[in-house]
Amino acid sequence: MYSAPDIRPDPAIAVVCHPSRQTELPRVRRSTMPQVDGCPPVPGMTAARFVSLTDGPTDGSALHRASARAAHRVNQLGRVFGTARPMAGDGALSIDMGAGTAVIFAEACLGPQRHFVHLMGAKHLPAETPGVEEINLVTGPCLFSSGTLWGRDEQGGRVDLLHAQSAPFRCRLAAIEAAPELSLYEYESVLRRTRLITDVAAVLPRAVPLNITIDIPRVQYYLYLLDAFRGGLLSPELTLEWFRTVDDRHALTAGFFRERLEVELAGTGRADVVVKESSALGELAPHLRRAVRQGSVPSADELAAVLADGDPVWKLLLSLDPPSDLAAFGPASYIVEELRAANVHEDGACGIGVAVENHSEWKLFEQSRKILREIKADRDDISGELVGLYPLERLLNIDTHGQWAYPYFRDPGRHAVDEDGDIVDLFTVADALYT
Repeated sequence: MYSAPDIRPDPAIAVVCHPSRQTELPRVRRSTMPQVDGCPPVPGMTAARFVSLTDGPTDGSALHRASARAAHRVNQLGRVFGTARPMAGDGALSIDMGAGTAVIFAEACLGPQRHFVHLMGAKHLPAETPGVEEINLVTGPCLFSSGTLWGRDEQGGRVDLLHAQSAPFRCRLAAIEAAPELSLYEYESVLRRTRLITDVAAVLPRAVPLNITIDIPRVQYYLYLLDAFRGGLLSPELTLEWFRTVDDRHALTAGFFRERLEVELAGTGRADVVVKESSALGELAPHLRRAVRQGSVPSADELAAVLADGDPVWKLLLSLDPPSDLAAFGPASYIVEELRAANVHEDGACGIGVAVENHSEWKLFEQSRKILREIKADRDDISGELVGLYPLERLLNIDTHGQWAYPYFRDPGRHAVDEDGDIVDLFTVADALYT
């Protein structure tokens, strides 16, 4: 029987542990940053530790030294943001995110809120705000999750669609099913990003313009099933139904993001913040629909020509690193928006582009920075920089072995059992974490 959750005030994080049996609900355990020196483990997780920086990095611990460097990068970004005091807090979280690689998320204090963030590209920033003409944030979650989207084959078996490009299915698809409500991944991603963006807006000097681009994929998802369509595994009718399913999900997720961001920003008193949405490859939508109705799939060259026509950033990227196939247009679209945030399309404008994303997107950011370096090496009039700002989930998703698991691919569902044995709504837990 469902009971209203008893949320503790201002917990630092919550850990959602997947059950060993599919018939059981996940467990959720809430923790606060311990007020002790050293590196105590995060309850419920293996290879994850709180790191206290109050005793400094002088104990010789490699973990302390790495955490101190992460805190230094946070303060570096704070100086560019023009914060009146050091932005780094007294602690950090070290999380093993796979392959035995620990990622440090340093505590960042933005007004009354604390965030745990990992930074990339901070060492290339200017020493302070003067000279920075604007700050451009680009952000947006993916659509669906493993628990809210799947296909059905002709025997009624469930088919994984989220891996359709990296691990193509071989059966003929008979139906596509999507849950009508947001997944926990989508819901938490919106709360976390809008909370961080709002806190950044609150601490930035009013003299520095702030622009926010909501970059939630749409047509990128159309591309997921085009190889299967070309191979005869989907009918034209089902492929067009897939496009409509994606459009509906994009409208739901983007609408929630805009609504949440507007409410959050209203509390900062910054009516000057400019918020816009990326096209999400929308230029390609009519061409793809028309082609599918005719039983064909456009070539990569045809799609590239559409994007290059009238968009200088796409034209620039296509001249440097053109997508080799249809699947590559999705990652390329994220790179385009990150380059756009760095003002590669505006002569002489010194903008700081900040990609507010999940840490899992770091490879795309590295590719964006590589291309930005190539552009700047060839043009003296481009002075923008690009920073990756990765806020850690305060609602951590853990597999049956206590390891961090990406909730996009390992959806725990909406409900869990808390420390008192009560069934709680994880959306409500997320609300409390980001309030």
